[in-house]
Amino acid sequence: MSSFRKTLFWLIVLAAVGGVVYVFDTEFEKQEKKTEEAKLLFNFSADSVTGVELRQGEQKIVCKKEKAGWVLEEPLLALADAGAIEKLLKQALTAKSDAILFENPDPVKLRELQLEKPELEMAFTVQGDSRVHRIFFGSRAPTENVAWAMLEGDARVHRVHADVRAEAERSVYDLRDKTVLPLDPLKMAMVEIVRGDQTVVVEQPSEGRWETMKPVKGIASIPKVMEVLYQIKNAKIKQFIREDVKVEELKEYGLDKPRARFTLWAGEKDLPQALLVGDRDKINRGLFAKRANAPNVFLLEEDFLDVLPQDFGKFIEGGANTP
Repeated sequence: MSSFRKTLFWLIVLAAVGGVVYVFDTEFEKQEKKTEEAKLLFNFSADSVTGVELRQGEQKIVCKKEKAGWVLEEPLLALADAGAIEKLLKQALTAKSDAILFENPDPVKLRELQLEKPELEMAFTVQGDSRVHRIFFGSRAPTENVAWAMLEGDARVHRVHADVRAEAERSVYDLRDKTVLPLDPLKMAMVEIVRGDQTVVVEQPSEGRWETMKPVKGIASIPKVMEVLYQIKNAKIKQFIREDVKVEELKEYGLDKPRARFTLWAGEKDLPQALLVGDRDKINRGLFAKRANAPNVFLLEEDFLDVLPQDFGKFIEGGANTP
């Protein structure tokens, strides 16, 4: 056999072997993927979820997905924290059953695992599916890294990662939107800040250019203006104090005559947003605050107002002193 024929022969052999190996690897990967997918506790995507319900004993939290985003429906009506719900869905819908502890446990075993009458459950409603998908959680395993769980309509007890169980223990505060004021600092048209006997008004007549109207007309310090706006944007509500505070009760929180008031306009046709900051809560270490157009009072971090200079003249380019 000539050298050329030998080379051709071995090339054919190698190609055949390579093809067999490729087919084998591909089939192995497919089978492995099916095996891993079979371990998933739920077989639907986060995008298809239209509702989430958490129950801890007698306490229940219900969140619904509306066109504008996620909202809390129980125990109160409020905007939900979309990021917190996305995290919850990611943990729950990628969770897998590590093992089956019991195929058909008797009541005694269920009682030992705290699954006879589970105190903790999570449920999902899914678009196009009339069924409610529920998972019940029992106790944690001694290692604290795993927990026991059961799916509604399934007699088996699953071993799952404890992180999934932890998501079912979320509180109303965890899932509630904690935005102080929804704003985009770069799109603000005018800002008024009142603190004590000092007032500053800054306007943005054109993009990237800020001017002071009070205490005197001048060129505004863009870094100082942006610092204040981003302080408001990035701040998070520390604690929700009361949901429905009447006007005559504002004095209780120092909000009848607030120590600071921020009023912001996004444009000439838009209604302004206003944030009132009142007394210090010495027990919970924060500042009482509320939006001007909302009845609830909440708490901000104690250092929230530290961004404001003692002299509002610092809002003017060059730090001009007020007259």
